[in-house]
Amino acid sequence: MARPEKIRLGEILVQQKLLSEEQLGLALTDQKRTGRKLGRVFVENGFVTEEQISGAIARQLDIPYINLKFYNTHPETVR
Repeated sequence: MARPEKIRLGEILVQQKLLSEEQLGLALTDQKRTGRKLGRVFVENGFVTEEQISGAIARQLDIPYINLKFYNTHPETVR
């Protein structure tokens, strides 16, 4: 069975209106120049938050996104 084509992270963020096409283009240029991960480029340029990246990656992988800030967890559990 063929796996469905993975949606690109930048496309997801643009679809969710969290990122503009212009910001995506700037980030892709920066990524090519520096070799950094695209999500890191988005965050370091202030285009999106780490939480927004996490949500987009969850969507990309077709898994639920769970924000642990809303749960009581013991610090040793999440190490």
